[in-house]
Amino acid sequence: RAIPAAHSRFRPRRVRAGNCRPHFRVPAPAPISRSRCRLLIEGSAVYADNECHFENPIPTINAYYLQSNQLQSLDNLVNHFDEIAVQNDVMAYLQSAGVFKYLYEQYGLEKMKLLWTRGFGDFDTIYGFPVEKLEAEWIDFLKSVPIPHDFDIHKLKEGCG
Repeated sequence: RAIPAAHSRFRPRRVRAGNCRPHFRVPAPAPISRSRCRLLIEGSAVYADNECHFENPIPTINAYYLQSNQLQSLDNLVNHFDEIAVQNDVMAYLQSAGVFKYLYEQYGLEKMKLLWTRGFGDFDTIYGFPVEKLEAEWIDFLKSVPIPHDFDIHKLKEGCG
């Protein structure tokens, strides 16, 4: 179930309704089929846009969410994206972008394409380790991201675009 565009203040400019293919900044060797995972769909769109008030926005904002105990569990993002987005659409989109960015940049396009088509139910088979390990890795990574002293989360009140 998709969130209507009118509801979300955080609709990336490069994605039109019904167009769920990610817009990677690197050339993909073959078109990527549609995914049913909202985390991947929305996360890839925000990742491709990568503009949001701050330098290095996706990791910085997610590091802030971690530090302030607002980071959603990966299980929640995968299985309850729409419910989270209804509560806080900016947070849902940016956290999904953080997971997408980490997976894509750490493990590459080929594994991301498999995850895109097969979903998180096959995560262990695709990546060779459980999703819990991914979550621990991502959290460790976010702990290493510096948050600027002048960081103001309230700039996100109206979204990024």
